[in-house]
Amino acid sequence: MCRHRAPHSNRHGAVHAAARPARRGADVRAGDTERTAVQERLAAHFAAGRLTADELEERTAAAGAARTRGELHALEADLPRLPRPPRPPRSRRERLAAAAWCHAPWAVPVGLVVLL
Repeated sequence: MCRHRAPHSNRHGAVHAAARPARRGADVRAGDTERTAVQERLAAHFAAGRLTADELEERTAAAGAARTRGELHALEADLPRLPRPPRPPRSRRERLAAAAWCHAPWAVPVGLVVLL
């Protein structure tokens, strides 16, 4: 591990990892959909008791005013990731098709010629 505190380049000109942004795309502009998603996740953290009402209000306002993805990420950096919602159950037809595909015996017709 490097003991230098200031970002530097090695002898080949490659930039040290500490000089790179913490997340790829952190300086990319954020869209309304991303802002809304962060606000929804913050509300879920509030419902779980991880944020106070004041913190929720402050972070929600900051999410609405955020310009970059890095600013949005900073609002959730100290919070755990929320579990993904469960997948919707597959229909009977999808289950049967998957079972047939996985367990079907594949018979090659007699006289089939394969050219390579």
